[in-house]
Amino acid sequence: MRRRGRRAWGLALVAALALAGGVIALYLVNHDADDDATAAAAKPARAAALGPDGTPAIALDEAARAQNDIALLALKPAPRPVMIAAFGAVLDPAALAEMGQKAAEARAARDEAEARAGAAAAEYRRDQTLFRDQRNVSAQALEAAAANDRAAAATLAGREADLRAVSALAASQWGAVLGPDIVAGGAFALRLARGEEWLVAVGVPQNGVPPGEAGMTPPAWALAALAPPSPAGPAAPQIELRLISALPRVDPRAQTPLLLYAAPRASGLLAGMNVAVSLPGAPRPAALRVPAEAVLWWQGRAWVYRQIAPGRFARAAIATDQPSPEGGFIIADPEPGAAPMTIVGRGAAALFSEEFRGQIQLGEGDGDP
Repeated sequence: MRRRGRRAWGLALVAALALAGGVIALYLVNHDADDDATAAAAKPARAAALGPDGTPAIALDEAARAQNDIALLALKPAPRPVMIAAFGAVLDPAALAEMGQKAAEARAARDEAEARAGAAAAEYRRDQTLFRDQRNVSAQALEAAAANDRAAAATLAGREADLRAVSALAASQWGAVLGPDIVAGGAFALRLARGEEWLVAVGVPQNGVPPGEAGMTPPAWALAALAPPSPAGPAAPQIELRLISALPRVDPRAQTPLLLYAAPRASGLLAGMNVAVSLPGAPRPAALRVPAEAVLWWQGRAWVYRQIAPGRFARAAIATDQPSPEGGFIIADPEPGAAPMTIVGRGAAALFSEEFRGQIQLGEGDGDP
């Protein structure tokens, strides 16, 4: 009887220990699951879906965005100009300085002749008055004054003709805006002659905006790059050009119209340099501007992380043939009339790192036996 009681007590003890072990194991499993859930909430997670370019989708909730300093950006369609590819040449300021010197000499000669003509005319008028009043001026002296007046007037006319010729030459070489400023010795022409700003002559391509055509005006601005766009990496820094005027001559090589632009001195330009230029054409509807900070470069292409579903993002390639004046690129609206396209505007590098970290982990898992 005593042996049977001890046996029952032992079975009860074993059952109690087993129950306690189960409770502890369940606690540890749940505790680890909570820790994993907390850690998972702090980083993006790969999803099974694929994006429009076949790239893996990343699940991204609000907690992960806050933890990784990721900001979303809704791209709203807005009319944007089509950028027309062209080429420009940085002009040597020495030629402008030489024209300025010719103009200064012509102005000085004209001013001197004007002063002499004024003095001669005043002397002739005074001698006429004295001769009429019979006050010690002979007819011979009056005739000499008249001849001097006519000679001075003729000299003035010649100097004015010289100045007009220089003005016409300046306008034919430098356009209807800069030419007169050179002749007048204006501050803008002096800055250009001293090389404080650069002049860039841009050839307008056949599909561009012809200057002087009825109803068409040259673009008031353009973008220049020290190197043409390359598919192997980020675009070269762009320099904003401001229009001076059309030039009344054509590019001798391409036989296309020329536009004259000004560029800042501290821009990396040098006299004689050829630059790639983007001219704004007619606006196009339903275009989106992707800011530069949202763009990732990989394998020679530009990418953004686009929202393909609420909380899910996938890497998508974008075109880079339309640079934006504000930085970044202009792309076509993939779904005109639909909701604004949402992309990762800040923190795209975190998603890029997570995408390829996940691919490495998957590759390691595939190789396990």
